Amino acid sequence: MPAFSPRTIRIPARRWATTYGRRMTIARPVAALAAITALVTSCSDTADDAAGAGKDDKPQETGIVATAAGGMKVEFTDFTVTCRPSEDDQPDAQIVSATSGWDFNRGPGGPTVPTEPAMLIEAADTTGRETLDLPHVEEWGNEKTFLVGFITEVGKEVELSSAEEQATGQIEVISASCDPEPRLEVRIDGTFGSEVSDATVTVKGYVSAD
Repeated sequence: MPAFSPRTIRIPARRWATTYGRRMTIARPVAALAAITALVTSCSDTADDAAGAGKDDKPQETGIVATAAGGMKVEFTDFTVTCRPSEDDQPDAQIVSATSGWDFNRGPGGPTVPTEPAMLIEAADTTGRETLDLPHVEEWGNEKTFLVGFITEVGKEVELSSAEEQATGQIEVISASCDPEPRLEVRIDGTFGSEVSDATVTVKGYVSAD
């Protein structure tokens, strides 16, 4: 077997007069200048603070990193979000799907199988914000608990799911909506388990897709 090496797929001095009267004449402009200087400095500090706050308030970038035990990493940064109805045998619900690296065209045969690592995150259309512990078995059509995360492969580990018993950690559903446009925002901090072995991969990151 060939050796495996970890890799990653995927910013002037004051002048005072000698006489009292002359001293007062010069001191007043100096005092006024000092006041103006203090005001300008204060405004500059305020502007700097505002600029600093702006930097801190930048939207968090989308990115999910999945890491296998051997060090292999896959990063998902480009997500497409769509909405679909629940299946015929399930309660009525709208399901929000965010996919990366996956041509997710559902049909009689299910989604197209990708040739590269791909990720799927689905949640029910709900206005509530909720944090769910893993493993979490999806409940199709249940607007309170429906959720699933799935990664096709990370190195040698395949079919990795948030529903497997080896999964740990949490997925926070910040928002999931189909109206007026599909949108999904989630944060993941945990591990997914393989559906075909006992392997796990660490999954961390944030997704905001619309």
